[in-house]
Amino acid sequence: MTVIDKLIARIYRATADVPAAKFRTWALETVRSELPFDAAIWATGHHSTLKFHTKTCLDVDANILDDLLTSREMNPIGHYFFVDKMQAGENIDLSGLNSRFGQAVTMAELVSDDVFYTSPLYTRCFKPRSIERILSSLHLHERSGTFSLLSLYRFDRDHPFSDAEKALQQRLLFHLLESERHAFYLRLQSLQPQPGECFALTDSEGVYYQVDHAFLDLIQHYCPRAQSQQLPKQLLRSEDKIEGLTTKRVREGELWVISARPTHRLDQLTDREWQVVDGVRSGKSFKTIAKELELSASTVSNHLYRIYRKLGINHRNELLQLCADRT
Repeated sequence: MTVIDKLIARIYRATADVPAAKFRTWALETVRSELPFDAAIWATGHHSTLKFHTKTCLDVDANILDDLLTSREMNPIGHYFFVDKMQAGENIDLSGLNSRFGQAVTMAELVSDDVFYTSPLYTRCFKPRSIERILSSLHLHERSGTFSLLSLYRFDRDHPFSDAEKALQQRLLFHLLESERHAFYLRLQSLQPQPGECFALTDSEGVYYQVDHAFLDLIQHYCPRAQSQQLPKQLLRSEDKIEGLTTKRVREGELWVISARPTHRLDQLTDREWQVVDGVRSGKSFKTIAKELELSASTVSNHLYRIYRKLGINHRNELLQLCADRT
C-alpha cells in the first residue's frame, strides 16, 4: 500500500471517531502531512444560490470566500470551471458543464505570473493574505446541484505546486467528499433509521447540503414533477405529504435532516398496536403481552383484531410475513 493509499484509508477510518463538526479541519490537516501547504479552504455551495453554505478555512480568514465570489468574473480559475456562467435563478443544464469538474488546476496554468501578480484579483483577494500560489479543484454533484471547492495555498511564490501535487489533490478530492458524506450518515445512525430510509440535509428553502443518491431516486419516483436539484416544497411543511412516501424532518442546527422511505402497510399502525405486534413477533402469548403492557388479555385480543382489519390479513402467519418483508 502506497503512502497516499494509507492516507486515504486513514481519512475514511476517522469518520467513526472524529466529530462531524471538526472533520473537515482534521482532514485538511491530515492532507497537509503529505501535500504541504500554508492555508486552505474547503467550502460547499449550491449552484442555484451561488453562495457557500459550509465554510472551512485553515490558516486563512473566512472572508476570503466572500471575496472570491464577488471577484469570480475576474478569476481565471472560476472561468475554468464555468462557475461564472451559473447565475442565481437561471435554469442551467449542468450536464454540459461537467468536463472540468473534479480536475485540479493551478493559477499559474491559466494566467502568467506577470499578469496575475498585477491583477485586481491578486490585489484584492490574495496579496492581503500573503497567498502567492494556488491549487484548486471543484466538484459538482449534478443531481443535487451542490458543488464543493477545495483550494490549497502557499505563501512562498518560489514554491509552486508541481504536477505530482496537482494529481494528488485531484485524487484526494473525491475521497475527501466521500469520507465526509460517510461521516454524515454515521451521524444519522443515532436517528435509528428504518429499513429503506434515506436522508438529505437541506436548508429551510430545500437547498441540498448533503444528499444520498437513493434519496434522490425516491423523490424522482414519487414526485416526478419536482425540480431535480431542490427538495419538493411539500417536504418542507410537516402538514403536507407525498403519496407513497413516509417522511419526517429533524432539526440539525440551522438545517433540516429530511428522511424518506416508501410507505409500508405496517406504517398505519399506532404505537400501541406496534407494541402488540412486537409481542406477537416474539412468540409471546396474549397473557404475557397483556402483562407486559399492563392490559387485559381481551384488550390485547381486540388490538390484534383491529390490526388484522387495518392490514387486510386474517392470521398470525400473514402478520409475521409482513413484518419480515418490512425488514
